[in-house]
Amino acid sequence: MVFTSDRRGSQDVYMFDTVTRNLVDLPGLNSFDTIASHPAASDNGKFIVFAASRQGRTQIVFYDRDVRQSRNLAGDIQGEVRNPTISADGSRIAFEYSNNGQWDVLVYDRFGRKLNIPQDPS
Repeated sequence: MVFTSDRRGSQDVYMFDTVTRNLVDLPGLNSFDTIASHPAASDNGKFIVFAASRQGRTQIVFYDRDVRQSRNLAGDIQGEVRNPTISADGSRIAFEYSNNGQWDVLVYDRFGRKLNIPQDPS
């Protein structure tokens, strides 16, 4: 289970292992100057996504627990992003996006490539 908390003076992402009943170490994930929100994890807990706000700009952060690295998933987006979610296998990330006041849903793969998902016109 992933969640956010401000227990260290900044809004950070935490993972709790429900089997061992312990917090999971997430090195390299949180930074003091970033406000994290809306985390989600793949079914096996290997991948985590969340919205991160720094200096008034929000981005979608993707974290791989195996390599202990986080990165901005959609760095080229000009506009607001929020509410990321991740597929069970961690291959796709969907999130809300707006640059003109209307919110749309974008889907990216875990490598930061936008996926063109056809929408039902009806």
